[in-house]
Amino acid sequence: MRRIPLLTLFALTAICACAAQVPRTDVPAEPVSTGVTTPPPIPTVVPARRVDIPRRALALPRGWDTLPTPAFEDVLDRWNPSREPGRLDADALDELRAALEGQSPRSLRAVLLLSASGALEAHEVLRARLERRIRTADTDVPAVDVAAAAALGKAPDPPPTLGSALEELALGRRPHPTFAVRVECAVSCLALGRDGGIVDFLLAVLLEGTSDTRKRPASARGAATIDEMVFAQWRAATALARRAEIDNPYRPEASAVDRVRAAAELERALSAQTIGGSRP
Repeated sequence: MRRIPLLTLFALTAICACAAQVPRTDVPAEPVSTGVTTPPPIPTVVPARRVDIPRRALALPRGWDTLPTPAFEDVLDRWNPSREPGRLDADALDELRAALEGQSPRSLRAVLLLSASGALEAHEVLRARLERRIRTADTDVPAVDVAAAAALGKAPDPPPTLGSALEELALGRRPHPTFAVRVECAVSCLALGRDGGIVDFLLAVLLEGTSDTRKRPASARGAATIDEMVFAQWRAATALARRAEIDNPYRPEASAVDRVRAAAELERALSAQTIGGSRP
């Protein structure tokens, strides 16, 4: 929702205050008193009413699911360029919800449109997709569910329950069965400011495939292909480095010794940030 900038509100308030102090010229001047004067009463300030401007209605691009890939990317860039929260009507939501049933390129396009819309209704649709806990084939990198989890980490005005839902999918009693999706849910938890055991889990992901089992929670990996593991470790390291506010020292393709060293560097940076009080 577009709101009046705070600087504009401040300027309008200042102008009104100045106008209220302009002396009137149609009344005689009061004689100057030599005694102690009583300070003028402080004017009562009535707070401005908050006006919520309706979200802009967004119609799905024509042929969004049949356009060639370059054409779709161009349409997506121009569809909601400001990325301000829009509004999708019931028919559009139903169409995108139906497209999310599979793992096809059409499903991935539906995720991208839901994310780009910034629509509050998109939260529920993407979350419902993840909570179905769809198990992908071992040979597939689950692009649709990974994209859905990533989109929720960037959701504008996320509902209070979104962080806990993502944490449940990452670490709960019924986590998502696909490893890369679990990691992406954890990454989004971190982006939403919900740590819990998320940092420890992501550090454990970085130590997969090394001799350091000190931090590895039970079944951290599950069944993951090499490609899926490399992708998940890259995403985990990127998120932790961003939180620690340092350059990412971790490379999934590095030797086990170097990966242990990089994970320790990230852990030290996060601990120092916590002690310094800058970590949310």
